[in-house]
Amino acid sequence: MRDDYRLSRLRQKAWSLLSSGEHELALVTFDEIIATDPADPTLCQEKGVALYRLERFEQALACFEGIIARQPSNITAWNNQAKTLCCLKRERDALESYKQIFRIDPDHVPTWFNCGLLMARTGRYEKALSCFDEVVRLKPADQDAWHQKAVVLWKMKQLDEALKQLAQALKLLPEFYAALRDRGRIQREMGSDDEAIYSFEKALKVKPNATETEIDLGNALLDTGRAERALNLFDAIIARDKDCADAWDGKGRALEQLNEPDRGALNRGTASMIRKEHEEALRFIDQAIALNKRYSEAWSNKGVVLNRMGRYEDALDCYAKALEIQPDAVVVMHNMATILYHKLDRKTEGLRYFKKTIRYEPKRWFDLPSEIRTAVDELPNGE
Repeated sequence: MRDDYRLSRLRQKAWSLLSSGEHELALVTFDEIIATDPADPTLCQEKGVALYRLERFEQALACFEGIIARQPSNITAWNNQAKTLCCLKRERDALESYKQIFRIDPDHVPTWFNCGLLMARTGRYEKALSCFDEVVRLKPADQDAWHQKAVVLWKMKQLDEALKQLAQALKLLPEFYAALRDRGRIQREMGSDDEAIYSFEKALKVKPNATETEIDLGNALLDTGRAERALNLFDAIIARDKDCADAWDGKGRALEQLNEPDRGALNRGTASMIRKEHEEALRFIDQAIALNKRYSEAWSNKGVVLNRMGRYEDALDCYAKALEIQPDAVVVMHNMATILYHKLDRKTEGLRYFKKTIRYEPKRWFDLPSEIRTAVDELPNGE
């Protein structure tokens, strides 16, 4: 006789182990769950879901196929199999799984929805719309289906009709973040920037600090000449995430509108640098330098890009120019030291620059590897 109490405890243990990163132990525990009642194929379901979450799709698929082999009418297993097949880029097989579910239950709403997503993803937009129409026929208050209809119509360039579907979704759920965001994007595409700004602002009230929508809002503000507000928004994003390339690019365009073209070009160069588009980064940074030849930060950033491109001597020249303009730029000294010591094997020169950084910022001493600290100590006095 199955011990349901033990089964419940094992389930708690397995999911707890999975969420804490103990993946192999979790899978062993899922096997213990299956062993409590080998005659029940559904006990393999949770292990399959766990493997799916771990992106071990072939193993997950084997679990779901095993359940279906013993329980051909198990709709959950068919749906899980279809989702897994999609992840394996086997869309045609996934569609066959969905068709099998319709043979079992022609009105199974989640399957119509998932089938619609699959049709949309593979570019079969008319069929996707038909699937979502079935969802709203069976479940008229399903705001997600109305939203997905709008997304498909948007891809089909039927923008007015897409907005009508979004209006229906928002009637059902006024604080529907994705619908508000997408309404703003469609409105912006239609040239209705003020309406788009209103939609993005409403979306951000639902989901504050949603970076993707803040970027959309910032771009719409720039389109309408509200550069100061856009600049503040992009700065706030960068304060949270200094590696957000779109925010750096937006900041650069805002600065250009505010008649600071040198700073604007440098920030756009930073965006390209983050995207690893090195030649484009150099193009923007050179623009900044052409506008302001004593722009220390631009020379420094050019050195960073050249360093990443493996052009170490050129990078050193740029860093030297930056230090000529701003002699106390410690980060530039550190970058020079790193290239000289680690890349060009000019260790004594590198150590001198490491020593300079310590003079300006003594706490940097503790961040240096012990090998370099020892070598710095051994430099002759006066160096």
